[in-house]
Amino acid sequence: MWKARNSMIFNNERLNDDAIVRLLQDHINLWACRAPRCIDVEPLNLWCQTVVDVN
Repeated sequence: MWKARNSMIFNNERLNDDAIVRLLQDHINLWACRAPRCIDVEPLNLWCQTVVDVN
C-alpha cells in the first residue's frame, strides 16, 4: 500500500487494485523468505491467498 501511495504521489502513477494486490503479495513473499526457519510461514501464506483471492 505504501508503495502504491508513493507511486501516486511522486510518479503520478495510479495503480489499479490488481497491481496493489500483486505488490502486497510480493512483499509478503519477500518477508516470508526472510523469516527464521523456526517460524512456520504457512499461516502467512494462507492469509496472503485470502487477500489475493478477493475476486
